[in-house]
Amino acid sequence: MCLFGEDPLKEEKRKKKAEKKLKKQIKEVRKEEKKVTRRESDFDKIRKSSAKAQVKTEDKAATKLEKRFTAKYGDYMQKEETPKKKGIFKRSSSAS
Repeated sequence: MCLFGEDPLKEEKRKKKAEKKLKKQIKEVRKEEKKVTRRESDFDKIRKSSAKAQVKTEDKAATKLEKRFTAKYGDYMQKEETPKKKGIFKRSSSAS
């Protein structure tokens, strides 16, 4: 036993106890990090799948609208595409 300072055995026990506590804290932090990264990857998967689903639904909606539009205004569009009477002033598509 030392008269000056602390007992070396007690100090050794205190150090071991502190190391155990620190290791336990590190373990908990790593567990939390794993959970967070897992959640982030899940969110990324959800984001990607929802983006794909949104594109699919937008494509479906666009084709639906296109079908409706052509069904409703198809005759009108075809009439406009027919060449008109050519007058004195011609409009050429290659004019610059």
